[in-house]
Amino acid sequence: MNQLVIDAICMRLSAGMEVLTRLESQVRTGLFGDNWQFMWGIRNSIAHGYLLVNSDIVRQTIQMDLPEIVRVIECEISDT
Repeated sequence: MNQLVIDAICMRLSAGMEVLTRLESQVRTGLFGDNWQFMWGIRNSIAHGYLLVNSDIVRQTIQMDLPEIVRVIECEISDT
């Protein structure tokens, strides 16, 4: 992935985390448990240290973490 793609992905990830902050904290905890703090930390790293974001971590997040996050959200939406 080139840097432009990494930058675009980072912006989308950050925006996604921002949207999730609109959920009540109990709902976020129910969906993501202790992972929310880590997720928010990644958002802060992107938003406040943009040039320092490790592209390998972004790739790993997309490949390993994002599918599970999407699955959890989709399950929550389908249950409501």
